[in-house]
Amino acid sequence: MAPYQVSYLSNKSEVLYFSTSKGLEYAVTFVLDKTLGFIDMYQLVIEEIHQSRAKYDISVEKTLIAIIEDFLMKDSHILAFVCDTSDSREAARHSLFNRWFLKYNKNSFYHKMDGIINAEGNMYYSSLIFNRNHPQCETIKSVYIDFIGELQK
Repeated sequence: MAPYQVSYLSNKSEVLYFSTSKGLEYAVTFVLDKTLGFIDMYQLVIEEIHQSRAKYDISVEKTLIAIIEDFLMKDSHILAFVCDTSDSREAARHSLFNRWFLKYNKNSFYHKMDGIINAEGNMYYSSLIFNRNHPQCETIKSVYIDFIGELQK
C-alpha cells in the first residue's frame, strides 16, 4: 500500500499523481513502448512536477514501488526505463533503482536486466523488469541482450 494517496491527474487519465507531505508533486506514466516488439511493454516515466529538491523521503520510495508493483501484477507486463540524462545524474538514478529493486524483490518475483549504452560519450542506463513467470521470459531476455548489443556497436 502506498503511503501517499495516488490518483489520476485530473486532465490526463493515463497519468498517476501524488503529492508529498513536503509539497512535492510527482507524475507517473506508463507509456506503451513497441521498441522491442512486445505488446505489453511500457516505458516508465517518473516526473517531479516542479523540479524542486527536497530531502530524502522514504514515503516517496514506497509510493513509487507500490505503483510499480501494482503495474507488474499483470504477469505479461514488461516495464522499461531509461534513466534521465538531463542533469548528468543518470548513473546515480540507475544505482538508486538497482538498490530499490534488490530491496523490494526479496521474493524474486521479478527479473531485471540492465544495459548501458555509450553514445558519443553520453552514457544511457536502460533496464527491463518483468515477472519471472512471464510466458515469453527467455525471448525477452534474448531480444533485450541483442538490442543492447546492437546499440553498443
